[in-house]
Amino acid sequence: MARDVILKPSLTIKQQLKLLEDKGLIIDEIDEASQFLSSNNYYRLNVYFHKLMDSKDHFIPGTIFSDIIKIYRNDSYLRQQIFTMLEPIEIDFKSKVAYYLGNTYGSNMFYKKEIYKSSWKFEQTANTFWREISRNDNDAVVLHHYNNYSGYFPIWVIVEYLSFNAVSKYFSNLKESDQKSIAKNGFGINEYFLGNWIHSLSVMRNICAHYGYLFKREYTVPISFGRDSKKYINQGNGLCGIFYCIKKLSTAEKWNEFLTEIFKKTGKDILINHYNFPPDLSILIK
Repeated sequence: MARDVILKPSLTIKQQLKLLEDKGLIIDEIDEASQFLSSNNYYRLNVYFHKLMDSKDHFIPGTIFSDIIKIYRNDSYLRQQIFTMLEPIEIDFKSKVAYYLGNTYGSNMFYKKEIYKSSWKFEQTANTFWREISRNDNDAVVLHHYNNYSGYFPIWVIVEYLSFNAVSKYFSNLKESDQKSIAKNGFGINEYFLGNWIHSLSVMRNICAHYGYLFKREYTVPISFGRDSKKYINQGNGLCGIFYCIKKLSTAEKWNEFLTEIFKKTGKDILINHYNFPPDLSILIK
């Protein structure tokens, strides 16, 4: 029985602070630290603690709690700014995918299994779509299509009920010729880069949506920098790679505004030292 399992005991804020002190963290502002822990779960902060340790249970000498608070808040700021940039990219990508497929294969193309590389992957996407529809069974759009089209939906409606990540996977299952057309005509790049960048950004979108950490994070999807790959290959698993993808899929005006605000609020040194950016940031500025 689960009730017989012995778990770690719950600690008071005072006990949490004592535990951190025992691990070498300097509590420079006790009231501020106490208030911060009362509003932010210790377990949630644990990833930041470990990023600032030189061994399993010991902080790098000189690490202070107020620095952790600054890092945590800086992560929050970056997530908000990145999320703002990802929204128009997601909408644009969904729109271009739906437009091309609808006009190439017809409005009911979603159900034509023969146009996909893998029927199994198509079934995964279809199941994702139907789960989402079941959660919105009283939605006016859903009811309209059930009442008037026997529960069939055109591709331009379907993409709106799929997450960014689901549409990214759906795109990867299209035949190469269709991927090429969408990438070239919609974005002026080849299908490999588009698939790689969209996949990376869809993962980032989920990290931001679920308040995931960004500080010293390595990402599971290696990002290709194209012609710049040799020079920036080591940044392919860091936040710099995510910034590069956003730059490539945003308008120059929006990107310049975004980068100016990031540099102003965060500072280039913070990006380089805490987020694994290269000293040479020309890849983002050009």
